Amino acid sequence: MPVYAPPVPAPRETLPSFVGRLAASHHVSTHDYAVDLGTPFKFILDFSDRLLENLERWGKIDQEAIEELVSWTGRKAGEVQLRFRGEIYGSRSLRNPIVRGCPICLREDAGSADAPAAQLMALRGDWQYRDCVICVRHRHFLVPLWEANRVTERLDSAAQFAALAPRILAGEIDVPDVAPTEYDVWLSQRLESQEDSGHLATQNVETITTISRLLGARMLGSAVADLRQDARKLAKALNEGFLIVREGPSAFRARLDDLATRARGALDEPRKAFGDLYVRLSTDLLTKPEFQPYRTILRDCIIQTWPLAAGEVVLGEPLDRRRIHSVWTAAAEANIKADKMEALLIEAGAVAADDDRPRNKKTFSADRYADLIAEIPQRVSKTAMLEAMGATRNEFDALVNEGVLNPRTRVPEIRLPWCAQDGLDLVADLAARADVSVSEDDPEWETIQKTCGTHLISLRDILEAIRSGVVRLGLTNGMTGYHGFRVRKETIAAWHAGRAAQIADNRGIPGTVSLAEFGRSVGFRDKKHLDALIGAGFLEVIEVTNPSTGRPQLRVGREAAAKFRARFVTVNILAAETGQNSNYIRSLLSRVGATAFREGGFDFGQVWLRRDVDLAF
Repeated sequence: MPVYAPPVPAPRETLPSFVGRLAASHHVSTHDYAVDLGTPFKFILDFSDRLLENLERWGKIDQEAIEELVSWTGRKAGEVQLRFRGEIYGSRSLRNPIVRGCPICLREDAGSADAPAAQLMALRGDWQYRDCVICVRHRHFLVPLWEANRVTERLDSAAQFAALAPRILAGEIDVPDVAPTEYDVWLSQRLESQEDSGHLATQNVETITTISRLLGARMLGSAVADLRQDARKLAKALNEGFLIVREGPSAFRARLDDLATRARGALDEPRKAFGDLYVRLSTDLLTKPEFQPYRTILRDCIIQTWPLAAGEVVLGEPLDRRRIHSVWTAAAEANIKADKMEALLIEAGAVAADDDRPRNKKTFSADRYADLIAEIPQRVSKTAMLEAMGATRNEFDALVNEGVLNPRTRVPEIRLPWCAQDGLDLVADLAARADVSVSEDDPEWETIQKTCGTHLISLRDILEAIRSGVVRLGLTNGMTGYHGFRVRKETIAAWHAGRAAQIADNRGIPGTVSLAEFGRSVGFRDKKHLDALIGAGFLEVIEVTNPSTGRPQLRVGREAAAKFRARFVTVNILAAETGQNSNYIRSLLSRVGATAFREGGFDFGQVWLRRDVDLAF
């Protein structure tokens, strides 16, 4: 009489499957055999000590084999969690009414011995996992074997195989071969070895596969629910997502940015752009710490793409401040019509003139243009500007014509282009230099505007002379605005005569200009910055004697000026070279992150190295 030989656990076999085959080898039902082992079959997944002890003894297997069976089955680790292959999984990812398997694996089982199929066919633990879709070894999709809502029916594989074996052996449930993807190979190896390399080693399998599936589905333009109905699409989505996830956070963010860029429609919000990836990370996966790195990356992408206001909740966290403005949100904040705001933003370089997206999709940095948006409601009309700075219309026009005052925008449709503070700053600067109060009808003093007309002197030159202290400035009693300033005639006459002599003297030094004139041409109003450039050797000057005052004077030759312009640029230089207005130049310098030139700890003012900014223009 032959000696009884109990079945041997198959690679990756689950414990209920082995118990069923053991019962079949004794020609008893799985339910009865489980009771003999010490537990009702419906409680077999509780893995009682008595069950495991009897299984070890009756099945003639050692403790290591028992642990392997339990590991590939999954053991309860919380209310809705299981410990499977050394990691924590959600119960639903491993427990499903539909039992799947590889028919080729099962045929190989049946051909391994001369015994009924119920004793030989084994369920593998990896087949339980919902994101395992292909048998790598046999290049075959996992196919549905049976479906049962009752756990005892679902786990009784011996009884199910007794009925299903003929179809399996006949190849009736086979499907065409499929090439395993990099994802399939990785998952099989990861479950087998419980080890990984790179950044994936720090994440559990379910996190990786879930994000891969959600991202891959969006990349394919499918809903995850639809993928479950098509194994080939599911396999493709898992692989597409996995190829991105395995490359790390930067690759994941790059793909999110790409998906966000494609959402160009006026109504396209994060849910439309990211599909189920956004929905899941903002709902049932929101509080799971293992998904936090992916939530953070997605959240950063969203708040840097969509114009969300401070306080809005994004993936469970309120936004501390606005990062992005759109034309629409900026218009609302500045209380201006959207078309006018768009024109202002184009002028400032915040948005491109050829951007054909809807206005709520034309976005820009809220921080970089915060001052512009805050200033727009404060802008005033020409009339309000005159009143604020106490100037007549002719005086104001002269200041504008010579570029002493400039509108904050050249957009024709903007009816309030002036910043009152510009005029007030000019008045305050002059007030600080007025050292005497004068009577309005004092014949020794006259307004700045009248002096320009009387002596045919440019307003810029007069103001420069006042700031240098050559021309004395007073303020009319009872007045505080620009029209109240008076210059002393005798100082004007002396200064004017000196300038005439200087002009005559210049004929003997052709090809040079005064340092002050050079400074004005490149946009330097503060002499200290010119002195710093000269002292550091970045600007070459010629020293001559002023024939009127007998004092030394510094002049700049053509070659020195050309050498300076070849190495450095200023807002004035760039404006002249490009034809753009100064406001646009300043905004573009800010946008490209250009840093003013500094060397040796010296401050040379608003001057940049040409090589640092040429590409931006």
